[in-house]
Amino acid sequence: MGVSCSGGGSAVVVAYDTTASIRRFALERGVECGVLVAHGSGLDLAEGVIASFELGACVQVEGYDVGRLSDRVEFRDNETNLDATDLPVPAPHTEAVDF
Repeated sequence: MGVSCSGGGSAVVVAYDTTASIRRFALERGVECGVLVAHGSGLDLAEGVIASFELGACVQVEGYDVGRLSDRVEFRDNETNLDATDLPVPAPHTEAVDF
């Protein structure tokens, strides 16, 4: 991944053990990141748009539930929608598959 968010070019930065909740928002046409979550912090997003950033969401918190950023949130026209220290792994498929 070539994009790294320093916070200076981000629309929303939540860092250093803080928590924020944002509802009904539009973040568009930024330089680096739409949202940056770092240093033990938490962010809940709902009903919004993150568009036209190099990186839509950058999460630098180990074990972070990235679902907290996607309650009716549309990511569009970003070079990359999500970069995280831990990427989500899909649940295993438990039903038999016929080939």
